[in-house]
Amino acid sequence: MKFPSIKLNKKTMNKTNIVLSIFAMVLVLTLLPIVSSAVTYAGTMYSPVAGGNYSSTLTFAISAKLVNSTTLQYNATLVCNSSGGTASAFVGADIVKVVTITNKTSSPAGPLVSDLNKTAISLASLTDLMTYNCSGYVDNGTDQEWAFMTTANLITKDATSPVCTVSVPLSNVPNQGSQVVTWSITDALSLVSSNQNITGPTGFTTLTSTNAVSSTEFSLQNLVGSWSSDVLGTDRAGNTCLGTVDFTSYNNDYGSNYIPPVTPGTDFKPILILAGIGAAIYFFIIKKK
Repeated sequence: MKFPSIKLNKKTMNKTNIVLSIFAMVLVLTLLPIVSSAVTYAGTMYSPVAGGNYSSTLTFAISAKLVNSTTLQYNATLVCNSSGGTASAFVGADIVKVVTITNKTSSPAGPLVSDLNKTAISLASLTDLMTYNCSGYVDNGTDQEWAFMTTANLITKDATSPVCTVSVPLSNVPNQGSQVVTWSITDALSLVSSNQNITGPTGFTTLTSTNAVSSTEFSLQNLVGSWSSDVLGTDRAGNTCLGTVDFTSYNNDYGSNYIPPVTPGTDFKPILILAGIGAAIYFFIIKKK
């Protein structure tokens, strides 16, 4: 039994090839995501925060989640770029590895915000008063095939304290006059608060100011005793400075050299004077006879 032969002309064969090509293309596009589905990480860096000033330590916190993998271990590194660009590599003079946290555990089910939350990370490797662009780099701990960069945050290392100065023109002033206190609180980067106060003897109401640089003249209100002026400054990183000046006020009724009376008691001066006179009389009058 012979089957009828099917003869395809050239036109029919071209149509068949086109259909097969389209089918093959659709198949490849369908399977490509499955074949090329690489293991990746997803996550966000919560600390250090953008625009933050840090004196000597900071908290490094990342939420991380694995995608397309059952491997749960990963490493995380805080990378900072002193040039201000994106810290996207581990090479170059501007790149500083601040810290690497190894063998942390993530979950394919979702990000674990508390999984990487390391406090008191030392900033000894960063230069003081310099701004860095810092990112969190996460990898699988071997070939870094699954690495990613979180959003880079600009931070500044500030380990330098503000400078506080306070002064008075005279350290001893009459109580019927006034006194002038001059102060200055400055910071190299970002002063966030300044406080100044003046305290005095009983009966004086404390004077306060939040001006960073100023001078004030105030009445001593006829009060006699000890006075003090303190200034306190704080910068954005939490560094502080403190300055103090002391002075006294005297009773102007008696002048600046006034010495308060001594508590009454036995005064031996008259006795000594009489004894001296008696001795002189004895040696020069009686004894010569």
